[in-house]
Amino acid sequence: MPLKQRFHPTVHPKKKPVLWALLFCLYPYWLQAHAGQTEPAVSVDGKVLPYIVFAAGDIADCRKTTVSKSRAAETAELIRSHSETLPDFTVLMLGDATYPLGLPGEYAYCYEPTWGRFKKRTRPTPGNHEYYSPLAYGYHRYYRKQAGSQEKPYYSFERGNWHIVSLDSNLTGDAFQRQLKWL
Repeated sequence: MPLKQRFHPTVHPKKKPVLWALLFCLYPYWLQAHAGQTEPAVSVDGKVLPYIVFAAGDIADCRKTTVSKSRAAETAELIRSHSETLPDFTVLMLGDATYPLGLPGEYAYCYEPTWGRFKKRTRPTPGNHEYYSPLAYGYHRYYRKQAGSQEKPYYSFERGNWHIVSLDSNLTGDAFQRQLKWL
């Protein structure tokens, strides 16, 4: 996908347009800690297997179709079909889980029946549509602790030999400065 399509200006209802820069920063620390290892891995029964991460944003929009015929259903099926034999994997939700407003009802109606089956394996990052509801209420209500907190919606974690960082590009002012200091 061309850079121009991936990183586009977005408008928050009460903020100036912001440029989406970095939703998820994937930094494989294995480059430093495991010289010579060519990919992130997980060990299963003494065998080293590649660690798989599925990542997507702009996921669930069921306004013009039924849930079962939505793009959310199609992409969830791709993850299911490719993950059936995997010992472990992680799903990264890269923002805008639901449309148009990130409300709890949108999560319940369109996201939960499709991508919800991977909820325990999902690590989310908020997008601008999550903030169309006050304080990203639907997002935080759905993901709870997986999403950090409303005060600190950025976090990092490790999977396999990967160190993954989730940043909130919607933050401004002091909250943005705290995120930069944390990073």
